[in-house]
Amino acid sequence: MITDDGHGRRYMLIVDIDPRLATALINEPAIKPGFWSNVPNGMISILAANASGSVLIDGSAPGLILNSREPAILTFESGRLVSIEGQEPFRSLFNQMVEAARAGADSNWNAIAELSLGVNPGVSALSGDILVDSKARGALTVGIGDNTARGGRIRSTLRIDFVTLRATVSIDSVEVLHSGQPTSRLT
Repeated sequence: MITDDGHGRRYMLIVDIDPRLATALINEPAIKPGFWSNVPNGMISILAANASGSVLIDGSAPGLILNSREPAILTFESGRLVSIEGQEPFRSLFNQMVEAARAGADSNWNAIAELSLGVNPGVSALSGDILVDSKARGALTVGIGDNTARGGRIRSTLRIDFVTLRATVSIDSVEVLHSGQPTSRLT
């Protein structure tokens, strides 16, 4: 996936998913085993197996609305979030996550857990409530931490989702989202 800050800087995050699930996501309109969706609320999710690279977050984080002037950048290596760039209050949120993980001896708090694509055209403005923001049509949500509620294997005391609005996402070379707009393959 590629995210763009609107000023010529591009960030690329490469995420591995089970190839059988990728093919099903592109070609099947129904929810298949290995996927999770809370339709009719409006998002399609898939568990991530690995991730390397960076993603610009210009939408929201829990309790926060971000924008292109104050985005955050998440960097992953070998499926783990290894660094963040961002201004306050995003930096404080991140520090709270790290402290909570240390207090609970949680080794999976920074594991990539899930990706979701929002498809609900009724969500027209971000609120900082990830349960709503992640459903916005064209939103890409990157989740870290626990994914057992979705059938995954990553156990963690934390689950944090980050929403970005201008991502370009390709699955097996098929573009499903272009600069935050669903392509015909997703609609």
